[in-house]
Amino acid sequence: MMAWCATIFVLLAFWGCAEPNIEAGVNLESSTVTDSSLVNPVAYLVSAADSVPNDSLRAIPVAVAFHGFSASTFEWKEFREYLDSLGSVRLSLPLLGGHGRDYEDFKKATWRDWQDEPMAEYKKLSDRGYVNLSLVCSSTGCPLLLEAFESGRFKNLVAPKQLVMVDPIVSPSSKLLTIIDIAGSVMSNVETECSEVEKANWYCNRPQEALNQLMDLLTLVRGMLENGVVAPLGTQVTLYKSIQDPSADPVSALMIYKGLRESTKTKIVVHMVESKLHVFTRLAGRESWTAIDEALQLKTFAEMDSILRQ
Repeated sequence: MMAWCATIFVLLAFWGCAEPNIEAGVNLESSTVTDSSLVNPVAYLVSAADSVPNDSLRAIPVAVAFHGFSASTFEWKEFREYLDSLGSVRLSLPLLGGHGRDYEDFKKATWRDWQDEPMAEYKKLSDRGYVNLSLVCSSTGCPLLLEAFESGRFKNLVAPKQLVMVDPIVSPSSKLLTIIDIAGSVMSNVETECSEVEKANWYCNRPQEALNQLMDLLTLVRGMLENGVVAPLGTQVTLYKSIQDPSADPVSALMIYKGLRESTKTKIVVHMVESKLHVFTRLAGRESWTAIDEALQLKTFAEMDSILRQ
């Protein structure tokens, strides 16, 4: 037992353990920086832009995006701009509940809170008669959707035509997350390195309470996948997974491939891509990326656009 405890403390020393370092006007965790969608929802939410949609608007393909655990709507900004340049698909960018505000809001929010706001956006669009709805998700946004499928949250809503998943996390690459409940007594906050742009759009400080919620969600969804999860009627599923993902273990793709089925019992489509980035479709704000990363991003954007227009 003593050896196990010693191992934990050594690992924590490498992982990072500190009180949150939050600069006002710089960090998303501060009360002076908020996600832009909260300031100008009309520019981010299709439901806010189309408060009274006509039949023409209801027929245009619309996808609702679920972003990741410590991210914000910024994670899907480049794809939104790509789609807008084509005028083919409208992308609605809701914020996960408890996100985009300050550290305390993030700390106290549950994973069900994270799920509620993007689900509310999807429900508004469904209730207003949009007939060509789809979903895209990245990282933690994906298990949030899988849980929503299995728990019946899409019942009585327009079924999504497509679900496109990018680097979904079911099993974390860092196995230290699995001991967060044990380590919580000595680690109240995990600080990660962020670029200046990322500081304003990501939680670079992750409170132990939020990490616990993440592990609770992943544990629950792994169990669901073992028993089998069925997508809503008519929903086609495409998954893109970075092979060298530092955050979401590539085995996550295998777990979803084995455990998630379309309503016709057809297996989902999986694309394993050569990348060292987590959520490889996002390059904005990163301190470094290559021409190969950019080519992969644009290739994937083109494929996703084609999928969402089906």
